[in-house]
Amino acid sequence: GTGSKLAGKINPSLVDLKHLIHLDLSGNDFHGIQIPKYLGSLKNLRYLNLSEAEFAGVTPYQLGNLSSLQYLDLSQNYKLQVESFSWLSGLSLLEHLDLSQADLRKATDWLLVANSLSSLKVLKLSYCELNHFPPSSSANFSSLKALDLSKNQFNNSLFQYSSWVFGLHNLVFFDLGGNKFQGKIPIGLGNLTFLRHLDLSSNEFNSAIPGWLSKFNDLEFLSLQHNSLQGKIPTSFVRLCKLTSIDLSFVKLSQDLSQVLDIFSACGAYALESLVLRSCQFSGHLTNQLGQFKSLNRLQL
Repeated sequence: GTGSKLAGKINPSLVDLKHLIHLDLSGNDFHGIQIPKYLGSLKNLRYLNLSEAEFAGVTPYQLGNLSSLQYLDLSQNYKLQVESFSWLSGLSLLEHLDLSQADLRKATDWLLVANSLSSLKVLKLSYCELNHFPPSSSANFSSLKALDLSKNQFNNSLFQYSSWVFGLHNLVFFDLGGNKFQGKIPIGLGNLTFLRHLDLSSNEFNSAIPGWLSKFNDLEFLSLQHNSLQGKIPTSFVRLCKLTSIDLSFVKLSQDLSQVLDIFSACGAYALESLVLRSCQFSGHLTNQLGQFKSLNRLQL
């Protein structure tokens, strides 16, 4: 039932379940034990979820024997370490990989190996203490749809040396929030025209808001909050008709509030559900324009 958790050790007799294809041990409390090596002998597993279960220590390379695996989630185990990605290279059918909050500081091969996983659609490496990109111009991630690199220590070297990011044409979800990017938002991101979710929050971008963001016809979520951006919301944003959530908090907007509301109500009035513009320093007053936003359930000004 709700609230109950498995704890202690995992009985090795689990390996006798030879036909097991789905194993979910998430949300339990295994008191900082290592992920059992013998899980690597469950050869038919397609789904393995060990997230938020208080596992610790080095991830065993035996998990690389799970050649049928399509879904692997080891996230939110705060003391988990991954020293190398080499064991992942045998998981050629893997579509979903989430290692968020694992310590990947020693796994310098993460990009090389992840790129070799030709079926990979979702890669989540948030809070992994990553801070450098191996120079790689050939990474193509042809199947990748979602990439979360938030809450690491990446800087502009991602954009300077690793132009592979600008070639991720099938990406629909991209989270780079909480890193150390500076200067202008790189125009190369404009190549990712299928994006629906773009989070660039909590960085050190310090330019104007680029008008080319309006090229993302399918964009539903945009967060630029907590940067040093300034200027005006480009009038081309009237084309973002599918936007359901936008957060521009702490962007210094030299603009009248009614102008801002005009832009977002142009064709997006029925779609927009969350409009967050805290500490934006705009002028003017609230007007009856707000009545146009029929779906709005969150407003912060």
